[in-house]
Amino acid sequence: MYIPFSMPEGEDVDIENMFKKKEKICLETINKRVEGKTISLKNPYHQRDLKWAV
Repeated sequence: MYIPFSMPEGEDVDIENMFKKKEKICLETINKRVEGKTISLKNPYHQRDLKWAV
């Protein structure tokens, strides 16, 4: 089990290792729906990082 916020700074886990393709598509859809319009309300992490999914 990976816990992204307990990992050392700068160490990222690729979500390809954690989620299936359908789950990744679901996460992308949910993120688009709940993400805000301003920069401060957007998800600051890259889509391939586990922190983005959390």
